[in-house]
Amino acid sequence: MAAEGRSDVLYDGGELRIEQARLVPASGDRWFVPIYGPQTALIFAPFARLPYLCAAFCWALVTVALYGASVWLLWRGSPALAGRGGLIALAAAAYPPFCSLVLHGQTSALPCCAWRSATRRWVGIGAGGPESPWGP
Repeated sequence: MAAEGRSDVLYDGGELRIEQARLVPASGDRWFVPIYGPQTALIFAPFARLPYLCAAFCWALVTVALYGASVWLLWRGSPALAGRGGLIALAAAAYPPFCSLVLHGQTSALPCCAWRSATRRWVGIGAGGPESPWGP
């Protein structure tokens, strides 16, 4: 709908239900209630052109890349973690919420990577370190 320029439908629950029934007749009387704001549709618009399994796989790859970038930025920005790249990668991959993030197609890897990118200079966040935005 976002890719078709029909963004007004994203704000209308009744129209969303009608569109769902049209696109997925097997959904019957089940109603998908979106939990994300309509602007999220813009992120997924390119994936909407793909078959479902292909789109899900591509989104999983994007999620893994964003999560990996977040972990890499954290690791590279922290002198205390220097020389422990293998351990950091293993711990990040084995972290149970990471599996949930990928398997459920969640979007939290995007803001996580954006936040980590924006704060990569602030190694001492919360500890009042010399580069902390909250001062020494």
